Amino acid sequence: MAESPVFRRGLLALPASLLAAGCVGMLEASPAGRFAAALAELDTATGALLARIGQMQAREDMELAAIGYATGRAGVPRGPMPVAAAAHAMEPVVDALALHGRRLAALDGPLPPGPPPPEAAMLTREAEEGLAALRAATRRPVPVALRRQGMEAIRALAASPPPGTRFDALVSERQPAVANAAAYLLAVLGQAPGEGLRGALEARHRAALAAEEALLRSARADRSLSTIERYALFHRVAGAQSPAPAELRALDLLTAAFRQLPEAHASLASGAGEDPPDLRAFIATVQEVRAAAAGR
Repeated sequence: MAESPVFRRGLLALPASLLAAGCVGMLEASPAGRFAAALAELDTATGALLARIGQMQAREDMELAAIGYATGRAGVPRGPMPVAAAAHAMEPVVDALALHGRRLAALDGPLPPGPPPPEAAMLTREAEEGLAALRAATRRPVPVALRRQGMEAIRALAASPPPGTRFDALVSERQPAVANAAAYLLAVLGQAPGEGLRGALEARHRAALAAEEALLRSARADRSLSTIERYALFHRVAGAQSPAPAELRALDLLTAAFRQLPEAHASLASGAGEDPPDLRAFIATVQEVRAAAAGR
């Protein structure tokens, strides 16, 4: 059975008891609070959406195995599931971002109590383990420079700011780390065809299409099938095919959120009482990710 690529901790999402007690209103009382709440939601929704993508991939792999058995062709690609490996590589960095969001909100207003922050050394170790699993699953290693940026981002974002740090100073100081974290996450997801998780899913989708074409050729050559049976098989297979699989459309949402993240963070330095446009756009995209993770 395929492994479900969920974020294992969810440490930095608000506990259910706090949600029920109305503490979200406290957290969202300022632009910094709303940014922190969006990061906490993105932390949870990223894991849930990757879990859904993994389930889609498992169903496609099962179909590929069935076709391989029927036609005598190679079936499911061997090796670990790429989605689970990508989730493992991304989780520590998203956790560090969510922790930074909570600290920003604490400087800008009241913050409800939360779980203890994870240590940077633990997060970097887990990210390295995830990258190794991703390399084994996809044969597409994250470039060394981006890998280094991701580890540096974890260490910077997980570090407690010195006492007396001003809000605008912390935003400015941590902006490079936020940008590096986003670049790392985008590299894991893959921004262009053939890169990262996107490239691995594209390759598996191409394998599924090739298997389906082989099944149709086999059916056309099988004289024991009637014309109507071959006709029905063609429509069933063709109807299931998609040039833009749901997995890749879901990755597009995550990619959009992480692309918008650095600008949303930088916009907090303005100190405006209302949400800057970049922050509003980021929050809206996070809501789309959450809806996709819930299957809506």
